[in-house]
Amino acid sequence: MKRKSKRRRIYRDRYRCVMLRFAGKYLDPDEITEQLGIEPYFAGRRGKIKGKSGETYNRQSGYWSMSSRLRRNATLQNHVKDILEQIRPKKKVLLGILREYSGDLNIAVQPHEELANVGYTFPASLLVEFVSLGFDIRFSIYPSWD
Repeated sequence: MKRKSKRRRIYRDRYRCVMLRFAGKYLDPDEITEQLGIEPYFAGRRGKIKGKSGETYNRQSGYWSMSSRLRRNATLQNHVKDILEQIRPKKKVLLGILREYSGDLNIAVQPHEELANVGYTFPASLLVEFVSLGFDIRFSIYPSWD
């Protein structure tokens, strides 16, 4: 007689990303890049911007962001650890930047559409370094609408 397998189905997030971000009315992204010695993932200046579809809009502030170097399917915790490894040697520089501009650690995720409830745990020891520098922790959870 064959037994039914009790294998648990693994649901993967549809999207996950962790970014360290700075924003400010007069933020110059080139200045942040030079100070940190890290190339941004996204960056832009305040002012009139032409969008991809050709429309023009006014960006209210400058911004600079970096992301984890890991593949998108790495765990959220490992993405956070990777960013921490990149910025750890630059704490003094970060403190100076955060005196002038706002900063946050943005943890973004779109859970698998078959999950009704999801939970993510981040050890305090992992997030305390960001908080002690003055970074807010932001969670962006995107629903799966198909």
